Amino acid sequence: MMKLNPDREDKLGKLDDKHEDDLEFALQALNHLEIASSEKFQQWVDESDSHQALYAECLFYREAGLAAEGAGLPDVEQEWMKFDPSPEQTPTSRKRSLPTWVWTAAAAIFAVALLFPWLLHRNEEMRLAKLMEKHVVLQTENGEPIVVDQANKGQIESLGAQTHQSGRYGVLNMRQSASKVKLMSASTSNTYTLNIPKGKAYQLLLEDGTEVYMNTGSKIIFPNHFKSDSRVVEIEGEAYFKVTKDPNRPFIVKTASFSTKVLGTEFNIRAYPQGESNVTLVTGKVLVTSGENEANQVTLSPGQNATCAGGQLLVKDVDVENYIAWKDGYFFFEEASLEDIMNEISRWYNVRVEYGNENLRKLKFKFWANRESSFQDAVVLLNQVGKVDVRMVSPGQALVMPAK
Repeated sequence: MMKLNPDREDKLGKLDDKHEDDLEFALQALNHLEIASSEKFQQWVDESDSHQALYAECLFYREAGLAAEGAGLPDVEQEWMKFDPSPEQTPTSRKRSLPTWVWTAAAAIFAVALLFPWLLHRNEEMRLAKLMEKHVVLQTENGEPIVVDQANKGQIESLGAQTHQSGRYGVLNMRQSASKVKLMSASTSNTYTLNIPKGKAYQLLLEDGTEVYMNTGSKIIFPNHFKSDSRVVEIEGEAYFKVTKDPNRPFIVKTASFSTKVLGTEFNIRAYPQGESNVTLVTGKVLVTSGENEANQVTLSPGQNATCAGGQLLVKDVDVENYIAWKDGYFFFEEASLEDIMNEISRWYNVRVEYGNENLRKLKFKFWANRESSFQDAVVLLNQVGKVDVRMVSPGQALVMPAK
């Protein structure tokens, strides 16, 4: 998408005859296909870089205006009326005493000024989304994104954090060390968001010593200093927690569906936006609450799983390895549906999956694979079962068909 030209507004505000003609011609080409496809227009575009830039910006603003429809943005016509309530002076009025190009240019400039803050916000959102597609990103309280890597080591250390590698995991260490970083005041509490892209897993070491293993496509919101009476974090996605014991400060994990309260234990939480949400207890004891309804609570013992469905918590005994194998670098499924398996695989490898037959989604499999292997290697193992034929049909696109 075309970037905004910071000089364009000043230039539009000082139109000479040549610029007036160029702007009118660009707007005509934008609204009339026969002009845009003519040899005259092609020659005009080829004449100079400024012509190309002018037309590209006009096109950009039109696309932005179309994208903004229904998004609660200001209505240019109404805002113009506030600026000059005379009906004959509106940008779309046919009762004009000045040439058409003047009103066309004025309306375009006014629309640009009106949409400019929104366009900047959208550009920033797109930049952040693109950044988080490939990198582990730490967002500060004011929304500033920092790619967590050695190139930004100094910036990360200025926040009282450190990064290092531990086995298969990169680690963001929020435990502030007096020997390596300048300690921040314990009264200063800032909130951060750690975003993990598809195809990666990451470890976060919180300031109290709690270890959080983040699965692919997940994020966690946490403070650099916990309060004196509690330790609260929020997650979306999947994470494995090893909570440091502190009888005076319960550890609480919040998701969109439930909250989990512990003193010191190990457990796994899964809460992706799509699919079921659940808590699996490995050691210790946890209290799970559905939403804000304290009447709907369950206490889990090791080897139990609580699934949130329709606001209700359903508890059952499970093999915890099925739920935590990802932390050790494996896909592991025991009598799982093909849909659940492919959702997990596609999330890790960032591949979109389509089914040639919808009934295939319900097939049951026992399946395991190393997450450090390629998508093709995982597919070969799945195809060897003899029930399906999974193949890549284009980059980032897989098709599931019945086995031949």
